[in-house]
Amino acid sequence: MECDLVLLPHPRQLVLSDKTMALPPDGLICIEADQVQPLLMAARQLQASANALPGMRWAIVGGTAVPADRICAVLSLVPGSTVHSQGYMLTIADGRIHVVASTPAGLFYGVQTVRQLLGQCGRTVPELRCVDWPDFPNRGVMLDVSR
Repeated sequence: MECDLVLLPHPRQLVLSDKTMALPPDGLICIEADQVQPLLMAARQLQASANALPGMRWAIVGGTAVPADRICAVLSLVPGSTVHSQGYMLTIADGRIHVVASTPAGLFYGVQTVRQLLGQCGRTVPELRCVDWPDFPNRGVMLDVSR
């Protein structure tokens, strides 16, 4: 692996492979869900992070009528697929990034992990499997500036 990963928050389960995957410059982000609209924000964030890399121009598509060989990332909303409503499963293997979650919130958090990977590793990301969900139902940060 070419980059040292620091993922925040650290995923509950993270299995890294010795293999890496080179991201193509003109890939597609495919949204697999009955309703595409709730997932567009996460897809657009992933697109922006990918397109910030030199030479990358990824587009967002919905549905199944897309060229399978151009799909680089799949965002799948599958009810009941994760233990926690804000949880997600991320797999990077076989030339594809796949984020599966049971709610749009879970998919959003999975995409944030992918964005961290792109920011740290660039166009060559490690193949991995990641499963994560929050410790608490409400996420937050406490900043104590009075001391």
